[in-house]
Amino acid sequence: MNENKYLWKNISPKKNGTIYIYLNEKNNTIHGDIISNSNNEGEVTDAIYCGIAKKFVTSFKALDLSCIPIGLTDINKKEYQVMKKSWEIKS
Repeated sequence: MNENKYLWKNISPKKNGTIYIYLNEKNNTIHGDIISNSNNEGEVTDAIYCGIAKKFVTSFKALDLSCIPIGLTDINKKEYQVMKKSWEIKS
């Protein structure tokens, strides 16, 4: 029996965590840093539910860039979109 895994994105500050990228049940890409056996909000604290993690795509170590000033001209369009999603979640 294949048990579902659920992907969450931590909203509290976290340095150098691992980011996991999965496909959900609709084959859309989802990303987060917590994998759980539950989708109940009370069981995973300080996190936003991203979806059912059906198929693993890749993972990578997040970098702590908080001490490095970054201008928007220093990043490409894809990196900007990732940063923009992060800003929208925090606000």
